[in-house]
Amino acid sequence: MKNINLTLVVLAIFVACIHARYTFNSGSQLSLVRLLSSNSDSDPKLKEGVINWIKDQIDPELLKTWYGLSISERMCIQRGLILAKEQIEEEHPTEAMEFIENYCSSAADAAKKLYQGLREYAKKIKSWSESFSEDMPESIQVPMEKISKRSKWLSLSKDKDHQEENLYHIFEALEEILDAPEEDREVLARKHSFLAPFVTGNLHSDSIKIVQAFKKIARKETFENSIEFAKALKNWLKVTKIELMDYFETRTRPETNLPDDIDRKFTEETGMLYDIVYAAYAAPFSALVEMDISAEVESNEDFE
Repeated sequence: MKNINLTLVVLAIFVACIHARYTFNSGSQLSLVRLLSSNSDSDPKLKEGVINWIKDQIDPELLKTWYGLSISERMCIQRGLILAKEQIEEEHPTEAMEFIENYCSSAADAAKKLYQGLREYAKKIKSWSESFSEDMPESIQVPMEKISKRSKWLSLSKDKDHQEENLYHIFEALEEILDAPEEDREVLARKHSFLAPFVTGNLHSDSIKIVQAFKKIARKETFENSIEFAKALKNWLKVTKIELMDYFETRTRPETNLPDDIDRKFTEETGMLYDIVYAAYAAPFSALVEMDISAEVESNEDFE
């Protein structure tokens, strides 16, 4: 996990932080965010680890530029950045900059700096993505190329059936990787150590069961054994959390040199986003980790 350059995640999180802050920056919506935060039952150490990791991935100069703007200028740039997502690899984001120059011209210089920073992240993402499957055995490289192609189609498709079909083929390719010869999976694990637990380690068997189950979900098929899927998912989530916690505890944090007020604001806003995502997606899975599945089966013979 330590070797992965997750700049794609960073870019998405940066824009999402902007969007979350100003989408919910009014009345009842902001109250909802605070309610989610106050009632979140997520592990505080995991939350702290995720927030610190995000902070450490982002250029502090971009954060200083961002928080040096007024709230109205940030909201205006946020709208421009939404336009810029379609032009992120272009030298000049025409639509975004025209919007900013027309509606928040005082922030145009800052917007160019922010856009250039995000563009550098995008270039790193592209470079990392292109080199990801280099020197991989054919049994790994072919399904990886399928995942890349289907992921692009998935992001472009607006049709639900097409999306589900692309998802099915992505899971199918993941299953091909997990079923590849052991020596080939070991090559993948050595190059991308963050994948080792899933392709060669103690989560390999559970990963196969989960991928097979999601293939059925994509095709709207029923499970033959939902208990086995629940057990696999429970163990997968539990071990993944432990590995994340170990990583956060052992990693060395770089010096970001952020002023205290900026560090505090970004920590607060990233924490708000974490709580929104946790409440929407992670909380149900967290409950599964705590569930005694064997007891549930005994109390409900129709569980399967």
